[in-house]
Amino acid sequence: MRHMPRFAGNWGSITLADKTKNCVSRMGDRRVVRTKRAIREAFLNLLHAEDYDRVTITAVAHEADIDRKTFYLHYDSVDDVLDEIIRERAEQIVASLREESLAQGGGVDVADLFARLSVALVQDYSITENMVRRVSSEKLLNKVEGPLTEAIVECDALGLASAMGPYLSFGVSFLCGGLLSAYRHWLAIDSDVPLENLAALTSAAILSGVEGFLQGVPIEAK
Repeated sequence: MRHMPRFAGNWGSITLADKTKNCVSRMGDRRVVRTKRAIREAFLNLLHAEDYDRVTITAVAHEADIDRKTFYLHYDSVDDVLDEIIRERAEQIVASLREESLAQGGGVDVADLFARLSVALVQDYSITENMVRRVSSEKLLNKVEGPLTEAIVECDALGLASAMGPYLSFGVSFLCGGLLSAYRHWLAIDSDVPLENLAALTSAAILSGVEGFLQGVPIEAK
């Protein structure tokens, strides 16, 4: 009886079966990535012609050239697809802004970070993205709050982890909630206030609060 060869090394003994299993696993991972990419692209393509609330799983599956069963292997609903897209974009925005802030002074400038974040969020989700033609700004802002909070907490973008300890997520949630609430109001009333001034206002509110306003903290962009 022939024995399966084993390869000894620093990682322990590895059988040919193990190597085959790992190879199959990697192939499966790539297949998952390709399928999810196809689903997301199909979803975004459909938004060019349909309002978000009218996009169905059947339509997405057909556009992605898969069946509904395959769709359900990766997502539970169309909402899940949008949530994943927003989550990834929120993480990218926070990471990018944090890197810019760190590069400028060797530390996180909280006022600068939130000012940039303020502008980036509204521009990204309410002006430049194709999806906003079919998805309301209110819905997008509601969906971005959770991912945004998680992204800031995970990378400690504000440098508050040591000071706040177990309360970090609550503090960041409060700050992000206030920031997004200001934008919801700005969009709802179709305000003439310049976006840059709104960014300055939210940054001042986060850093100085009511006392800061009473003491004359500037709330207009420089």
